[in-house]
Amino acid sequence: MPCLRINLSLFILLPSLASTATILNTVQVPTECKTCPYTLCPNKAAYSNSQSITLSCWTEGTNIVDDTTWLKSQDNCFVTQYDLLEYPGDYTTALPSCGDILPSYTRTTARTRYMTDCYFTPAVNEKRLAPKHYKYGIDLPLLCTAHNRSALMGRTTWFKTPSNCYVHETTLWDVEDADELDDCGPLPPGLTPDDHVPETTTTTSSVVAKQTGGVREKGSRTGTGTGIGKRWLYNTTIGEEYVNCTEKASVMPSQTRRVYEFGQAVVPQCATWGDSERGNGTGIIFLFTTDFSYVRDWETDPGLREDFYRENYYPPCEWFTDTES
Repeated sequence: MPCLRINLSLFILLPSLASTATILNTVQVPTECKTCPYTLCPNKAAYSNSQSITLSCWTEGTNIVDDTTWLKSQDNCFVTQYDLLEYPGDYTTALPSCGDILPSYTRTTARTRYMTDCYFTPAVNEKRLAPKHYKYGIDLPLLCTAHNRSALMGRTTWFKTPSNCYVHETTLWDVEDADELDDCGPLPPGLTPDDHVPETTTTTSSVVAKQTGGVREKGSRTGTGTGIGKRWLYNTTIGEEYVNCTEKASVMPSQTRRVYEFGQAVVPQCATWGDSERGNGTGIIFLFTTDFSYVRDWETDPGLREDFYRENYYPPCEWFTDTES
C-alpha cells in the first residue's frame, strides 16, 4: 500500500507575539525530542543526561506519567516534564502556549516474515525483554525508518511500529514505499526502556506476561526476567547426516516438512520444549526454523546452548502471540 502521511496539524494557534518568556532547565534522563508532542512522532534531536535546554512554550500531547504537557525546546522539538528536572512552578502559566499541535507522521504496512521481536531501541543488545512479540504472517503498520543501526545478519535497517518499538528488516517481507517513510531521527546515548515510555497498545497475551527468561532445563525455567542479549535469528548448520524438519515439536510421528543434510544452513526463529526422547522425563529443545518446521537442537552445530545469551535468554516460541501493534 502507498505510504501515507498522517498530518493533522493543519491548524496551529500562534502564541502571543508579545510574550518572550523562556525557561532554562536540565534534562534528567536520556531524552528524545519529538517533531510533534506525541510519542509516535519522529525524533528531531536527542539530549543526554544533564544537558541544559531552553524552553519557549507549552502544548498538549501524549499523556506521560499522568500529564499531557509538552514543552518546545530551542531545537524546535518537544519534550515532556517527565524528561526534565522538576520545575518549581507551572509551565502553563510561566510560558506562552505553542498552540494546538496534532500528530504528523508517515505510515505504511508490511507483513511479518518470521516471529518478530519489537525492541525499545533499534538494537539487538537490549537489557530488558522486548515489549512485543509479533507472530509471523501479520500486517504490521510501520511509522518511520532507522538506518545504519545495530546489525542483524549483516543488515542494519529497523522500523518503528505504533507500539513505539522497533522491528528489524530481516523479520519482514519487503517494505513497499520504505523510502517514503520519515527517518526516525537520532536517539540519545544510554536510552533505556525506563526512559522510553511506550504508547498505550493492545493487551499483551498472558503467555507473554509470564515470561521467565529463556529456555532452560525443565524444572529450572525460572529466570530473572532482566535481559535478552541478542536477537534470536542466528545462523547454524545441520550436524547430523540427515535431519527431518517436522511439523510438530515432538519425537512422536509427525509430518516431515523437509529433510536437511549435513552442513546445510539453518536459521532458527525461536525454541520450545518437546516431549521426552527416551521416556525419562527430560524434555528436549526443538528449534523452529525459518522453514517453519522443527529440528532438535542437538542436531545443529553450533547448538543453542553454545552461546551464553542464547542459553540463558532464548525466547520460547509460545511468547510470540501478538497479532496487532
